[in-house]
Amino acid sequence: MEVFGVPVVVDLVVEQGRLPASPAVLRGLLGQLIADPPGCHGSGFKPYRTGQLVTGQGCAQSWRLAWLREAGGADGQWPAEPPWPAEPPWPVLADGVRLSVNDGSTVLVRERSRSEISYGALWRVPACTEIVMEFRSPVYFRRSASKPADGNARGRGAVSPRRRWPLPDPVLVLDSLRETWKQCAPPELAIGPELLHDLLDHVQVRDFSGGTRPLYPRTRRPAGESASGWENAVGFVGRAMFGLARTASPEVVRCFTSLAHYAGYAGVGAQRTYGFGDVMVHHG
Repeated sequence: MEVFGVPVVVDLVVEQGRLPASPAVLRGLLGQLIADPPGCHGSGFKPYRTGQLVTGQGCAQSWRLAWLREAGGADGQWPAEPPWPAEPPWPVLADGVRLSVNDGSTVLVRERSRSEISYGALWRVPACTEIVMEFRSPVYFRRSASKPADGNARGRGAVSPRRRWPLPDPVLVLDSLRETWKQCAPPELAIGPELLHDLLDHVQVRDFSGGTRPLYPRTRRPAGESASGWENAVGFVGRAMFGLARTASPEVVRCFTSLAHYAGYAGVGAQRTYGFGDVMVHHG
């Protein structure tokens, strides 16, 4: 028996009130809708994300939520660690939910639409060897940088957490998607290290356009206050076309197709619970 309906993406519309365009505000709203299991708050993998805040026609605001953890595999019995709920834990959004904003105001949000698909269905999406990803909110990837105790940057030592890579590198994009797939998909659809290595060895950038955008609003730092490391942090926004070399095997083509389409549900890169790495997928 296959479990259907996960991943699920829900589009929300703000019916009353107004939201500031702030990643921290979106993360706060998400925290009101989804309660992390004990011991999981503030660290570790999260099987959910939020998209960017969009202002549409008539200044209407909307954004999307995604729940990515499947309840079970072929027999519906595989364990989930940590113990996340089997289904999206948010309330009935179609009835409307009032949420608090950090400035003391409230907003009324309601579900406008939703999209659901199973991991099995994602694995059976018609094969393709070229895909376009539209990065609608800034995307970046965390990269390890060696930093020894003596401060010699060329040596080997502790990893610096501030190295951010704001480019649509296909290896980092697909590796990010595979890591999310590994955490959320049933084990019978696991993408092993050999298949991943083969995929990353065949993927190419065919074209891209766009530029960088600040991750957070840039504000002037008061005199004497130390830098947090985020003042000049940026992410990539734009479009990138990825394709496979002709020597790619059918298994690699299947893996590429599934992960590429998964990007529209899972998002890409770091801090996806803050609205970063929101992706729309187009056929090349």
